[in-house]
Amino acid sequence: PACILNIGGISNITFIHNMNDNNILSKDVGPGNCLINEWIQTHTNKKYDKLSKDTSTVVEVCTDVITDFNQLDLFCCIYATAVKLSAKTIQKSFVEFKKIPDCNFLMGVSLYNYPPQQALVKNEFGNLIHMNPEFKGVQSQKFKDCFVSNGTFYWANTKSFLKEKSFYGANLQPFVVSEKEVTDINTEEDYRILCKN
Repeated sequence: PACILNIGGISNITFIHNMNDNNILSKDVGPGNCLINEWIQTHTNKKYDKLSKDTSTVVEVCTDVITDFNQLDLFCCIYATAVKLSAKTIQKSFVEFKKIPDCNFLMGVSLYNYPPQQALVKNEFGNLIHMNPEFKGVQSQKFKDCFVSNGTFYWANTKSFLKEKSFYGANLQPFVVSEKEVTDINTEEDYRILCKN
């Protein structure tokens, strides 16, 4: 078993029962450095933790962490909101990452159900129009598969990551994650749906 406690602005915890188990639990557990950071700022006019703010990016946090471990050849960033992600998926993605020649980045992705090239948007009158008019009338089977990061995880070659300061660097490969393991929690309704499952 492993327990990973991330004490950022808001603390979150990830519990891995064992690597052969599909049960990974991850959730926010309460305030972390945000309280002491606020006190330090109020009383000293200095910043306690430059990364414990809502505007800090995942790239900034990962860069800060991996520079403390100069022995890392590669690393995996798993989002705290990837609560349905299984250990088996992480293991398979690691094997895939190592297997692909010259792969610098491997991203957990989902396939679009419908071609995004055929997306419709509302105009200023509320009428639907083609977002990409150049694809109007093109048959959907003519489009290549389209992927989107599903907010689960990224694998990265450390040197490439530090050079590019992004998970969207050269030699990026997809790893399709089952929709059963993908969670997007943006609203209270999303959270309620997750709790029912």
